[in-house]
Amino acid sequence: MRSKILFSVSCVALASCTSTEGPKPESREAVIERVSTERAVRAPGDLVPLSLRATVLPSRAPDATLSGSDPLPVKQTFTVGHVPVRVTARDFRRVVEAGAKDAVSVPIDAPTGARVIVYSAAGPTMHAALFRGVHLRHVETGKVLDLARDTPPTGGKLPDLAPPPKADAELGKYLVPRDAPLSTGLKKAVPAGPLDSALGDAVRLTPEIALFQAPHRMLSIDVPTTPGFVTLDTSEALRAATTMIDVQQPASTIVIGATRSSDLVSFGEEQQVVFDLADQSTPLDGAMLVGQLRTPAGARFDALTFVSLGGGRYSTRVPVVSSDPKHIGTWTIHAKATGTTADGRSYERDIDVPFAYTVPFARMSHVTTPKVVRGKGDLIAEVAVDVDIESVQDARLGLSAVLVVRDAEGKEHPVAIAQTGQDIKAGASVMTLHFGAEALAVANTSGPYYLRELTLVSHGNATTLHRLARGMDLGTVAIKPTELRAAGALKPSLQEAIDLGAL
Repeated sequence: MRSKILFSVSCVALASCTSTEGPKPESREAVIERVSTERAVRAPGDLVPLSLRATVLPSRAPDATLSGSDPLPVKQTFTVGHVPVRVTARDFRRVVEAGAKDAVSVPIDAPTGARVIVYSAAGPTMHAALFRGVHLRHVETGKVLDLARDTPPTGGKLPDLAPPPKADAELGKYLVPRDAPLSTGLKKAVPAGPLDSALGDAVRLTPEIALFQAPHRMLSIDVPTTPGFVTLDTSEALRAATTMIDVQQPASTIVIGATRSSDLVSFGEEQQVVFDLADQSTPLDGAMLVGQLRTPAGARFDALTFVSLGGGRYSTRVPVVSSDPKHIGTWTIHAKATGTTADGRSYERDIDVPFAYTVPFARMSHVTTPKVVRGKGDLIAEVAVDVDIESVQDARLGLSAVLVVRDAEGKEHPVAIAQTGQDIKAGASVMTLHFGAEALAVANTSGPYYLRELTLVSHGNATTLHRLARGMDLGTVAIKPTELRAAGALKPSLQEAIDLGAL
């Protein structure tokens, strides 16, 4: 809903975060609009709380309200949206627990150029014995496929292996779908294995650097062979420790991808992931998908439920309803697909799909249209935006937004960013963004300016609570560069940035 109100603004924003106490410019009365955030048009990456839930936050001493603004490079083009969290797809990996007796067999669908890298959680002093006699062997022919020598492999210092996290037996109750019974596979959380626990997160970010710190051996398929299962001859020393097997097939045409409903979900929302599996352009139906869910605290939740959608597409759902602080952060869905192509090649593929989970305890309920505040000489002192906040608990919140300008072609360019940090009490509060005249003057461009990337965050646990990328599509009245109070009197640092082409 919109409601028109009369107000008087008397606050000057400084170009760096400072207390809002200070000189006040002459204000002039203006008619503004107060717009409900329920009218917001959603954009990719938006986070709109379904409900507010109290959570545990670190205790802290009260602090002053801080506010400031900075110029942005107006020469750049501004795009509504954000950089999504990376989805990591690979051929596949296997983790073999210490003491496993069964032989390890893996499917190779494209032998040309394929390689198998074997990592061990054993200490570096075991190099000489770990990989002695470790080879790849074709299951059907019994032929050794690699030409590796039984010499100690090159390896670095093994990173410290953290103790495996404790099983989270209560996790299942937080993953109940709204319109379906609890899957039997979602009733037990288990600790991650040593290698998986210590290297899992790093592997997703920097696979080569993280894994190559551990003792390892690379086995290439050097002998021409046909697609099929390959077994790994292992040593007793290697079987005594947890082992990770990384299969890489650069010549393979089988790929897996994933699409998330969102890479940021809040309490009560359901994360749905759709996986696409294909051999070149041919969808692969009939695959078997199994999965695990890793919580931010490191617990592993086995046996997700997958549904075939047809056309090589498969889906799983993860609805999270936990306000426990240990569940706030990045979750990861790990899926493994296995099957057989139409021409009889067996395959296996892995993919990791991370998403962020947050528990909003506060939200933005209304936003005013950007207000042009004038000082002496009727020059503009700042552009201010009031945001009504609803919260179910006391907290330190941060509010930020960007002002953009449109060119003749309709493209948007960033002008300035403003941030405010403020202690709020449970109930209703108001936070104000101050876009200072000096920050706006750097762009040297005429308005109107439009609000974008309106974001409310919690300083206590560093999470996003509410985000509206389009900023309600609210804009200022027309503004000329000559109206800005700071025009022609920029700080030396800002003038230097302009001269260097950075702004």
